[in-house]
Amino acid sequence: MTMNPGYAGRTALPKAFHKIFSHVTMEVPSAEPIMQVMLYSHGFGVASDELSKQFFASLVDFRQKCSPVAHIDLGLRAILAIIRSAGSFLVKGADATDSVFSAIKLNYDSLYEKEDLALY
Repeated sequence: MTMNPGYAGRTALPKAFHKIFSHVTMEVPSAEPIMQVMLYSHGFGVASDELSKQFFASLVDFRQKCSPVAHIDLGLRAILAIIRSAGSFLVKGADATDSVFSAIKLNYDSLYEKEDLALY
């Protein structure tokens, strides 16, 4: 059931249903604890707490300092892709911190402008 009457082909919810379906408030989840759990589940263990803080700080830096480009996604899907890559580096024997930042480099080097790469 949709509550989006402005979208093509949709109609507003009948008034009789307003009491049955209460209003729902959505909130953007905090990425840092999600990163911590994902890192832990991909084999980073105890290091996942500190790594999630570093990883989150680096993503905030990316968003603030780099040129705004529409084709760069720094959402939860992108974070999961980076953590999966980092997990494969970890399995191959890389250091935990190096594997996360190598995965970031692998996933994003080709997407950023040359001026942005000079920052990192």
